[in-house]
Amino acid sequence: MDMKRSNWTHIATGGQSHIYRVDTAEDPVAVKVCFNERQVSRWCLIREIDILRGVDAHPNVIRIQSIDNSNPCSFYTMEWLPHSLPVLDITETEHKKIFTKAVKDICAGISHLHSSGVLHLDLKPSNIMLRDDYSPVIIDFGLATMLGSPTVDISRIPEGSIRYIAPELWQGRSPSAASDIYSLGMTVYYTLTGRFPYRQRSIKGILEAQLAIRHPLLRQSHPAAPLNFWFEKAIAPNPADRFFNAEEAAQTIAAALSKINA
Repeated sequence: MDMKRSNWTHIATGGQSHIYRVDTAEDPVAVKVCFNERQVSRWCLIREIDILRGVDAHPNVIRIQSIDNSNPCSFYTMEWLPHSLPVLDITETEHKKIFTKAVKDICAGISHLHSSGVLHLDLKPSNIMLRDDYSPVIIDFGLATMLGSPTVDISRIPEGSIRYIAPELWQGRSPSAASDIYSLGMTVYYTLTGRFPYRQRSIKGILEAQLAIRHPLLRQSHPAAPLNFWFEKAIAPNPADRFFNAEEAAQTIAAALSKINA
C-alpha cells in the first residue's frame, strides 16, 4: 500500500487524533493518527487497537486493516467510509428505508460488541459512518472499554459527545451495556429531529436535564411519535429501566417503525 504523505488528505480532528483519507493504487483508506506530542494520545491509540483486535469481524463494526510498525505505534488504517449518519425525514420513503436499516444494523453492531465484552461508550452520529449502500459502521473506539471496567475518565470525553453520554457516567458510576443503549437512544433522537431533547450545554446542566427528562419526547403530530415508547425506554435516566440489550431495542423499534406510514 502506498502510504506517501503527499497522498494524505486531512478529514477531521478528534479528542486525541486526526483522521486522514489516503488515496492508494487500490481503494482509498482512512488513517487514524494520534497526536505525536501527547503521550496520552499514543496510549489511547494503542489501547483502541488492542480492543479492536479482540473483536471478531462484523460488517457493522470497523476493522483495522494495517498498523504502523514503528515503536511506539502512531497510526492505523481502516476502511474508507464516505458518509456519516445524517438527519433523516422518515416521512420520505427513501429516508425511512435508510433509517430502518441503519438502526437495525447499528443494534447488530452494538450487540456484537457487547457479546465480545466491549462497551463503545461514544455512540453518536459522527461515529456511525455509512458505506455507499448505506450500511452503517460503528467507528472510533477511543473511549471504549471492557465490560466490568471501573468508572470512565470523563476528562477524555470530547465536547461533541457530552450530550450522548449516559447520566450514570457523569455520576462516576461504572459503565454497562445500558450506557451504550442510552447513547443509541440519543443518536436515534438526533437523527430523527436534528436536535437534542434539552438545551443545556454544561455537564452539570446536561446531567440535571438527563435526570429530569420528561416523556413523551415527540408531540403526537410528529411523524415519529410511535417511537415515543422506545425513547422512554432507551433514554431512561436509570440504567435498570432501559432495554435489556441491543436486540430488544432493535425488535421494539422495528415494531414501532412498522406503524409509521411513509
